[in-house]
Amino acid sequence: MSEAIKKFKFKKKDEFEFEIFTLKSLFDRKLDHLLFKPHRANFYHLILFTKGEGRHIIDFKKYNYQTKTLMAVAENQVQQFEYSKDSDGIVMIFTNHFFYKDESDKRILQAFRIFDYALQSPLISLNENEFKFIFELFNTINEEWKLKEPNYLTEEIIRSLLRVILLKAEKLKQTEVSPTSLSLYNDFNLFREQVEKDFSRTRNVKDYAFELLMSTKKLNNLTQNVIGKTAKEFIDNRVILEIKRLLAHTNLSVQEISYQVGFDEPTNFIKFFKKYTELTPASFRKYEQK
Repeated sequence: MSEAIKKFKFKKKDEFEFEIFTLKSLFDRKLDHLLFKPHRANFYHLILFTKGEGRHIIDFKKYNYQTKTLMAVAENQVQQFEYSKDSDGIVMIFTNHFFYKDESDKRILQAFRIFDYALQSPLISLNENEFKFIFELFNTINEEWKLKEPNYLTEEIIRSLLRVILLKAEKLKQTEVSPTSLSLYNDFNLFREQVEKDFSRTRNVKDYAFELLMSTKKLNNLTQNVIGKTAKEFIDNRVILEIKRLLAHTNLSVQEISYQVGFDEPTNFIKFFKKYTELTPASFRKYEQK
């Protein structure tokens, strides 16, 4: 059986929850036994690959990267590094607590599509000019970080530069997906937050519409406009993702998992999972643990 998913919390070394380092130095920390296995961090990752090529696994999807690629991993996603001795990059990790100080900042961070795994790939391939622009910002942040003066000015400078990187990434992402108005996207984020909170309690669209003070028709129109799926499809896909995580990375029995994600009867749980994956939970677990 597989081990439980390792959970990483941000280890606060200075006055704020931010750190920047090279990809090679990360591997030199002798965390191979953790980094190369599925793990979940309660902070964000931004990785700018500056050399070589390789592959990174995020929530059962394999993403190939190469030089001049920017990759983002949202908090609490399950990821797994694949080591490549010929590749290198710059890694920034930061928490919600570091990036925003009030509710408006929170909305800004959640609106950045680079961290939106419901919409598209977490990778952005950069051309020469785009890479140079973002690389210089990474370097400037690194220089400020190395001063080791953890005061509010250092924090504000780093946060401001990070915001520029994310805004640039958002601008680039907008060329990959259909444009969505900010108000629609903000409403969708409220729905997604509610799903994260309640998906193990209910999969009923009416319950979410009630919480969001809108009709089921309006909620379905919202999700269709933003992600091209019905609200029910989005809810069920989130449940399926959680089931896959638990099957692949824990020792919980199928019955225990069924109860944990909100099913009263394991038989209904098995039917639900097979409907979306064409596999039984046991078959999926066996396949993932090969």
